[in-house]
Amino acid sequence: MRLVPQSAGYARVCAAAPADNTNFRGGTDGGFMMSLADYAFACSCNSLGSPRVAIQFSMNFIAAPAPGELVAEARTLHHGKSLSLTEITVTDQKGKLVARATGTAMAPPAGAPSPRT
Repeated sequence: MRLVPQSAGYARVCAAAPADNTNFRGGTDGGFMMSLADYAFACSCNSLGSPRVAIQFSMNFIAAPAPGELVAEARTLHHGKSLSLTEITVTDQKGKLVARATGTAMAPPAGAPSPRT
């Protein structure tokens, strides 16, 4: 996965699904698309200064992607004191929308251990 330069509250992540990462019909596995979207979600909401952890993630699969690279774009719509809400789209290399997701993240409680320790 490649994180394209991001701005506050926005992230764009690109990746090509490995050839062996397919579903039973031979298409791109949904789990791969979810991982791509989840990474964009984390980069977007954590770019706003206060660390957040996911508490909800939901994805709707809209269409089968064309073979090749996928792009996940995440925009954090709300970044409050304790909760953040982010929308994520996944498009294929032709620009076709293939999935849409939402993620909610929360600020860990005061005194909670850092996820990086």
